[in-house]
Amino acid sequence: MGKMLSANEMLVRGEITAEDVIRLRHELFADGVREASEADLLFRMDSECAAKHESWADFFVDALAEYYIFNTEPAGALNDYESQHLIRHILADGKMAGETELALAIRVIERAQTCPVDVGYLVLKAVWDSVMDPSKAAYGKGRHPKAITAEDVDIIRRAIHATGSDEGIAVSRAEAELLFALERETDDAENDIAWRDLFVQAVGGHLLAPATGTGGSIEGDEAQWLLGQIREDGKIRRNERSLLAFLYGKLDNAHPSLAPMFAVAGLR
Repeated sequence: MGKMLSANEMLVRGEITAEDVIRLRHELFADGVREASEADLLFRMDSECAAKHESWADFFVDALAEYYIFNTEPAGALNDYESQHLIRHILADGKMAGETELALAIRVIERAQTCPVDVGYLVLKAVWDSVMDPSKAAYGKGRHPKAITAEDVDIIRRAIHATGSDEGIAVSRAEAELLFALERETDDAENDIAWRDLFVQAVGGHLLAPATGTGGSIEGDEAQWLLGQIREDGKIRRNERSLLAFLYGKLDNAHPSLAPMFAVAGLR
């Protein structure tokens, strides 16, 4: 009850000071966040307190990431209930509200041993929102839209290579499709130089991973999916050509349906 009363004082003030954060970290939550109601309270404070000292963000991420990662059985393995509790709070107003929530989601998928796919996809969706309409996104306000920055590349890389992302699958189908969508929307932009390699390695890894392909070949379903993504608007982009070249060099046995696409890309 003491935690609730003290936090309510901050809610009434609409402000969280540096001294408040010290008290939250070392007194009120010294033993960590143990119950869903306590996690609910921290999300409410983050949403309703208009003035927050800069130290609040680190406390918020540290406390809630520990709650979601270690308040599990076994420790480190998020279940559907905890992941949906996290997503419900992050999307309380329909979208990821800011960088603090983004940092929390990234921390969870990086530190958890396993994590349902929805949490990792939430991070990539935040990148999509920032690229498409930065004025309404969790980060990147003031940037030029429809271009991929170094910050975007870093967030994508952290999300798709996180330990807990998509329950151990390197790159999921949903993530690969979002990467293709980003490529289509930014093809004419001056994207960060690292985007091409990330796109090629991530999508190529998805197709060649044992969970989707057979580690040296691409079967019929995967081949049709790849063709559908590349042909979505009727043209092969520069980075899609690079992807095809990467796959051409890696495949021991290319599905026959890919031969015309390889030929169009100048690969024999």
